Amino acid sequence: MPYLATKKIDGIDVVVGFTGPSIDPVATQKKVNALIDKTTEAADVDRLTAEKLDLDRQLDKCLMKARNPANRRRQVGGVQFDACKKYRLEAQQLADQSNKKSDDIRALLQTIQRQAKALYESEPVYTGGGGYVEVDDETWDELKRQHAGLARGTLLCLDGSIIQDLRGKRYVAKTDGRWVPYQPRTLTDEVPNGAKLESELTDADRSEIMDQRAEDALRAMSDDDREKLKASKIEDSITQAALLKQGYELDGRDDPAGEARAWLQARKAEIEELYDVTS
Repeated sequence: MPYLATKKIDGIDVVVGFTGPSIDPVATQKKVNALIDKTTEAADVDRLTAEKLDLDRQLDKCLMKARNPANRRRQVGGVQFDACKKYRLEAQQLADQSNKKSDDIRALLQTIQRQAKALYESEPVYTGGGGYVEVDDETWDELKRQHAGLARGTLLCLDGSIIQDLRGKRYVAKTDGRWVPYQPRTLTDEVPNGAKLESELTDADRSEIMDQRAEDALRAMSDDDREKLKASKIEDSITQAALLKQGYELDGRDDPAGEARAWLQARKAEIEELYDVTS
């Protein structure tokens, strides 16, 4: 039966491919080596190797003594004898013991080789970091057809359902008269009905959001700072009204001062309303 490649995202099994599992030889071998290191055979190899090294060091010392001419005529209790024969005999015994260790190590390594081969087959590591599911031909064909027709920004689940992938997208929605931002971070995160992508906002929407942010900034100010800013805005409006009066006079208006005053009063009312954040 064919395979599906899947990936679990936020607890949901998502179909990401239609090929069978592919073994990662490097990662699999690394896993096998770690498992082999924990076996008694590997521990025995380490122990026997250390014992063989110790025997080989003793053997080297014996051979050096056996080749030393001074040991050929050694006096012990007034009796002269050839000590080299004794050292050669000890060296032979040590060499036999070392060879036996080598044979034992070789046998263990053959066992480890068989274990590693079996583990490589039974403990594979697959590429891609995902999972693989074996399905029947009919399910494979149907999911393949659905996957080919997926709209942009949607995902196909293993159960055949299709979900929207809203992760990372920035939305805003108007709730109780306020614009609220939403940015889904998981597949299960939802946005309210009527939410808009930031890129889909109209000029009117953006203007409302800017006004809301300005109001929020004012509410965050202390009363003293807000009053100072309001007084500054009124002072600027008075200066602008004076310039308007001069322009009206140059234009020959009937009542330039009255028109400028009316504009200033309307502007003051706007500022008062804007900086009144108690409502």
